[in-house]
Amino acid sequence: MVNLKDTPPESFIIQPDHEERLFSRELWEKLLEAFSHLTEHEQKLLCLWLQGFSTEGVAKEMGIKKESVYREKSALKKKIQRISRGK
Repeated sequence: MVNLKDTPPESFIIQPDHEERLFSRELWEKLLEAFSHLTEHEQKLLCLWLQGFSTEGVAKEMGIKKESVYREKSALKKKIQRISRGK
């Protein structure tokens, strides 16, 4: 049996980033689940987007028009939201 006097005080403190890390993990798991339901085209768009490519960069990499990138990103956001809600 452990005596409370022998337990370091920091073990009773909730680490400030613990909740944030847990939230991030849950979010990451939802994103991975959603990713598996995307088409190859959508997966590529999402990967480029998450890598920080500009709209022009995404259009060039994917061989589509810049206007298409805006439309497809919007549709992709909605699809990921639907998937993450289980619909």
